[in-house]
Amino acid sequence: MTRKTLSTLLQVAVFAGLLAAAGAMWAQRDEVVAMMQELSGDAGERQGKRRRGRASGAVPVIVANVTEQADTLQIIAVGSAKAVRSITLFPKVEGEITRFAVPAGARVAKGATVVQLESRAAQLAVEIAQTRLAEAKLAVARAAQLLRRRVQSAAKRKDARIVEARAKLELAQARRALREHTVRAPFAGFIGFEQVETGERVTKMTALTTLDDRSTILVEFDVPEKHVQRLAKGQRIAVTTPSFANRVFAGRIVRFAARVDAASRTLKVRAAIPNGDDALRPGMSFAIRMDLPGPRFATVPELAFQWAQGRSFVWRIEEGRARQRDVRLVRRRNGLILIEGDVAPGDLVVIEGIQRLRAGRAVRIETPPPSADAPRADAAAAERARARAARPQRPPEQRQGQRAGQKP
Repeated sequence: MTRKTLSTLLQVAVFAGLLAAAGAMWAQRDEVVAMMQELSGDAGERQGKRRRGRASGAVPVIVANVTEQADTLQIIAVGSAKAVRSITLFPKVEGEITRFAVPAGARVAKGATVVQLESRAAQLAVEIAQTRLAEAKLAVARAAQLLRRRVQSAAKRKDARIVEARAKLELAQARRALREHTVRAPFAGFIGFEQVETGERVTKMTALTTLDDRSTILVEFDVPEKHVQRLAKGQRIAVTTPSFANRVFAGRIVRFAARVDAASRTLKVRAAIPNGDDALRPGMSFAIRMDLPGPRFATVPELAFQWAQGRSFVWRIEEGRARQRDVRLVRRRNGLILIEGDVAPGDLVVIEGIQRLRAGRAVRIETPPPSADAPRADAAAAERARARAARPQRPPEQRQGQRAGQKP
């Protein structure tokens, strides 16, 4: 096949493809015409809006509503846990340990025996005191009988009664000494490890074991001095501990230190955490989170807050025009700014189109463009925004007076 023949065949194929495309377009001619008209209409509408905007002199802007939030601060601190009551048990007398009544880790009731010391000598002293008291009672009875017979005087009976009273005191003293050979729990709690062994001789200064009441866990932490005025008893806290990574424990503030630490400029705070299920232990480390409530302030998006020549301000829409209003930054929070100044909740402030603004210049509120995370505002919302912008604004003195009257 010659080169000329190949060229002819190629031309025929191209021509056939063009004819097929033209036929397809002719079959879909209505849809194509409608699409071209729609594109032409949109372009014309946009061009018309731009012309109307230039003719009126209004600057297109995007606005946002002024909202209100409380200036709540969150304190993050670290503290250690301790039992609501925790003591070390000591013996009241010297002696030899005969037994530990309960094992380490066991729970004991108030008044239960914890440690027993050898008490045979104390028991004998009680028996001797009981015998002396019995003899004294017999002497009083004989003295009374002889007095009735007029054999002895009343003075003898009085002396016998004195001896009886002394015998009663000696018995009470002996019984007390016997009780002191038994170490008892002063409150209900959990016994710690033994610090001495059975058979070991101890003195009054020898630590025997520990006793913890962990029905409530106390945790202490430091709060910076500048936040002290926001603290109050009963405020809630939330704590976590590495021992329970997925659990949050709730507690309340119960006490403050009497003074601020001069070295760290912090105030020590104590909180109580209920421990009804006995999950927490003294000595655990805690991460504490606490919210400190504060006054409420007007809130605007960060884009609305402007700095210029040492001033901070926002552009507020008043009767369809932009006005600068000086404000003071209170705090930044998650893309918003808490401010203080001549701005109230419900006002409209400019967030886009600020570069072309001048004081008193007319503005035209535009609908914000659609985005992936912020859908287009509906026509009704835009219309409400335009209506608010066109309403007459109260003078600054009345606005400030109204806010002062609403303040509790």
